[in-house]
Amino acid sequence: MSDGFQTLNPAEIINENVVCDLCHSDQTTPVHQFSWMGYQGHFVKCTSCGLIYQNPRPVAESRFKLFQSLEYWNHQQAQKQRSRDFLNYNSYLGESEWRKRTSQIRLKWITPHIPKGARVLDIGCADGQFADTLAQGGFDASGMDISLPMIEAGRKRYDVNLIHGALEGDWPDCGQFDAITCIASLSTFSSPKAVFANVQKHLKKGGIFFFNYGDYDRVLSRMFGARYPYFRLSATYLYTSETIQKYCTQAGLDLRMKWTDMQVIPIIRPFKDLGFPKTAQFMSAIGLDQTMIKVPIPIGYFAYAIIA
Repeated sequence: MSDGFQTLNPAEIINENVVCDLCHSDQTTPVHQFSWMGYQGHFVKCTSCGLIYQNPRPVAESRFKLFQSLEYWNHQQAQKQRSRDFLNYNSYLGESEWRKRTSQIRLKWITPHIPKGARVLDIGCADGQFADTLAQGGFDASGMDISLPMIEAGRKRYDVNLIHGALEGDWPDCGQFDAITCIASLSTFSSPKAVFANVQKHLKKGGIFFFNYGDYDRVLSRMFGARYPYFRLSATYLYTSETIQKYCTQAGLDLRMKWTDMQVIPIIRPFKDLGFPKTAQFMSAIGLDQTMIKVPIPIGYFAYAIIA
């Protein structure tokens, strides 16, 4: 996995100061400081609405490079990194098998709410694997993502329409959809408000927005402390159910239901993600690196909202 992927140099990241995306206040309190390959980042909490976000944060050009980088998509291949400098994915394309199993779980959750043949757009689709799962499930599915290398990889793998573009700007003339999905991407956007507005604009009357998110207010999230998985460069925003509700309300979406998310993952993944490389190495040495487990994700939710 190197075709089209760039190397991300932390020394070249340019930052900017921003105000709260949700309420536009500039009054904050510090939450957490993190480090990645010498880059120092900060998460703050808006004292007005409670939204947690990275400030300062990389400018648009630096964020674009982030999503085209090998470091973001394949930590395993970016050998110069130390284990504790994990950025986002261990090996996104290499772990497609367990992602397919997770996608089947989410397909079962979505299917009862929309008819077969419904138009569905998966935003933040990466290589389009979930869009393909939706298509195999009988839906007219397509995907959209900012990472051109992932879109190109997906076009070689799957027979679905994949669109390259930023989700915060004007979307291509793709019409309206019966449903829009957003899996494992909501924390990465530069303006969730703009994305929610686009979702509202491109949903048909009665359309449904399915998405998942990490909830910083959940008990286990707080127990992680500094090891909370979203405390990293690739996450621009950290949510709570309260701030998600505010985003939905602003966009004219009625948040109907949420439940604890579920994934099928390699058994060693939590140890890698949370900074226990020696434990992960030991498990790999005794042959557990390909063992899959189905686990609840008690630091986040899967949810859906309908056009109000």
